[in-house]
Amino acid sequence: MERWMVLVVGNGDNLAYLTERMRKARTRIIRDGDKFFLVASDFERMTDAAEVSQHAEELVEYLNAIARISVGLPSVIGRRHVVRIADDGTRQNYYTGVVDVMPGRFRVSATGIVTGPNGESGAFIGPPGFTFEEQIAELAGNDAYIREVLAAYAENPSTWGSLYKVYEAIMKDMKGDKVLVQRGWVASMRELEDFTYTASHSAVGGKTARHITARGYLKAKSARPMSIREAQRLIDNLIERWFYALL
Repeated sequence: MERWMVLVVGNGDNLAYLTERMRKARTRIIRDGDKFFLVASDFERMTDAAEVSQHAEELVEYLNAIARISVGLPSVIGRRHVVRIADDGTRQNYYTGVVDVMPGRFRVSATGIVTGPNGESGAFIGPPGFTFEEQIAELAGNDAYIREVLAAYAENPSTWGSLYKVYEAIMKDMKGDKVLVQRGWVASMRELEDFTYTASHSAVGGKTARHITARGYLKAKSARPMSIREAQRLIDNLIERWFYALL
């Protein structure tokens, strides 16, 4: 039976780290000599290189987001060409597109154990023996909200639009923004109002805001404009606690 792989590129240390951390995942990175390849169970049902390449682009987004959540470095992986492995082991390359890679290396200080919202250790509630990265990858295969969050979180640099997408998906999954405050994932409703206000209006958040604001627009509420760095910290904290609750 023929098989598909996708050559991926990036810093060798980064790729080796993900290879080690995702050995049991259905979507993972494998090493073959001095090269790294993306493999996925989804590829098994595909017969066309263009389809494999298109799906690989989506999977690379997920893996980049998982790496960003795990160790804080976005855009670890770039997609190169598709490889078809025939029954007799021969390989054929299909050049269908390229994804750029942000340079950099992990500052790997993570222990591989996700801590809880109060810093406690042993946060894994999922299957024993699975890494954080493997669990998130498996959950993403079955959960539309997780896929939506990972796709938005993979964007680099973050924009008001991408940060809002993460917030919106988590808020919908939790059935409302008040739950985020009740669980202690955000400090207050006021903090959320500051975030959504800034993210939604270009007069406050700038050109990456979700909507163009008419000149002279003033919001009746006393929302405080939030900086993009404050917003990034808010969403980083929110996504960490949400994933902790899922695992």
